[in-house]
Amino acid sequence: MSTATSNTIASPSTEETGMKRQYALQAARLTLTAMANITDGLQIPFLKAAPQTLNQIITLADSVKTNKDACGQLAKQATDLIQAIAQASVGKTVQMDERLQDDVEDLRKTLESIREYMSKMTSRKTWKRVLASSEDTAAIAEFRNKLAHAVVVFQIKDQISARISQHAVTQDILQKVTNIHDHLTTSAAGNPPYQSEFLFTPPAYPECFYGRDEFVATAVDLILTHSPAKLAILGPGGVGKTTVAAAIFNNSSIEDKFGEHRAFVSCEPLSTTESLLETLCKAFDVSVQNGKLHTALMSFLKLLPDTLLVLDNLETLWDSDDESDNVQTLLRNLSSLAVLTIIITMRGILPPKGVLWTQPALSVLPVVSVDAAKSIYQAISPTDDDMVLETLLCNVDCLPLAVTLLANLGQCGLSPKELQDRWEKEQSKLINLGGKKKSESLDVSISLSINSPLLKHNEDAFSLLRMISFLPAGIPVLYLSEIASHIESITEAQIVLFRTGLAYLTASKRLTVLSPIKLYITSNYEITANEIIDIQKFYFDLA
Repeated sequence: MSTATSNTIASPSTEETGMKRQYALQAARLTLTAMANITDGLQIPFLKAAPQTLNQIITLADSVKTNKDACGQLAKQATDLIQAIAQASVGKTVQMDERLQDDVEDLRKTLESIREYMSKMTSRKTWKRVLASSEDTAAIAEFRNKLAHAVVVFQIKDQISARISQHAVTQDILQKVTNIHDHLTTSAAGNPPYQSEFLFTPPAYPECFYGRDEFVATAVDLILTHSPAKLAILGPGGVGKTTVAAAIFNNSSIEDKFGEHRAFVSCEPLSTTESLLETLCKAFDVSVQNGKLHTALMSFLKLLPDTLLVLDNLETLWDSDDESDNVQTLLRNLSSLAVLTIIITMRGILPPKGVLWTQPALSVLPVVSVDAAKSIYQAISPTDDDMVLETLLCNVDCLPLAVTLLANLGQCGLSPKELQDRWEKEQSKLINLGGKKKSESLDVSISLSINSPLLKHNEDAFSLLRMISFLPAGIPVLYLSEIASHIESITEAQIVLFRTGLAYLTASKRLTVLSPIKLYITSNYEITANEIIDIQKFYFDLA
């Protein structure tokens, strides 16, 4: 009886595949080592910098969890290509024409794309790796085709010497090559796009968190019962909006609902809507084709299950003259997605227009209670001087940032009594840990609102702010037009102060500012004669 013969071809074992990858990577490393001795003496900045990029590609190829063999081969192919170009360039005095300049730029972009894509592959969570496996295979194949095309473009084996002239480099071409070199070495050194990872690194649950339980519970309930919720956490600078957003983001009920489908993006360092789109694509691990960031992001998000997105410090882009329309369009489009719950934090008391925010809306985030402020201070810098501590904290209106910075000063050996004495002399300048970041200086935090584009372009708003700060109890809204009679657009001025978070309405309908802001304004900006005349005229008429 004959035995049936199988026509199935046996697949390589996992061990064999792993050995192939290791051989490829080891060969790439050896090539890279040899290349370093060549590129150091070359006159082409791109080739001098390329080994750094190749080293990163090799390291990433050794770290990926899927398509390991293909990534190893891709790393070796890229290394072999650059070595061939480097060897063909030895002993040449470089003059690069426009065409060669473009070819070098294309190659640089290809290397950066490979590095960025492998970096994305290594950071994916398990479920995303499974979903993206076939997509990764196609992307790697495309990269290999681009590198193969580069061999043809440069005609490495026979004609590269003919493309590199013996004449001196003109200043214009040299500058172009230097720009490529600077761009490559800047990225290789760890600057953007790699720094941007910190823009979407999820924050931990805040360690020192008091007086916000009710606010967080309300927000969580709205998210769970009004899907997809659209929530705006608003308030003045330093009130703890980011901290509250982090607490909501890490709430156990929120984790249960969204799982890994949560992203927390800081808008503070961003300057354009395009940079926000790039960051969102990286946060959600979105593959972008032909540079169409918005299309790729929206298409990807539509396919996800329920997802949470936090946009922190959105005012940075929202208040920008050049970007507000683009940000509004993006925010409106994101809010239209049936699967996306959105939380934004921003200074001010007015949420961005163009979005139907979930009702009942969250209240503007207030300062914490005296007891909560004491708890914050005691957690950082324990003290028995409870009576003076309460006076000190009330002097700063229990603004969380001010409380935290005072407690950090307490860690330096200053008692509440000593801090109170210094507060009376230095006022808001006291609350500074010696840094220039808003988290280290109350004045820096306040100045961000003072210097916002909204206030810079509205002198009436700044005039109203000076008047409010000058009057101990602020200005009754009922008499606002009479007291500030020199201001023609009084409503617009009031709205600007609301949007920047510099002023607010009390329960008794008085327009006022927090104590630290009042002291900052009166210490740094002198009230004008016209403003004094308006105030005197109103109160003299009342008398």
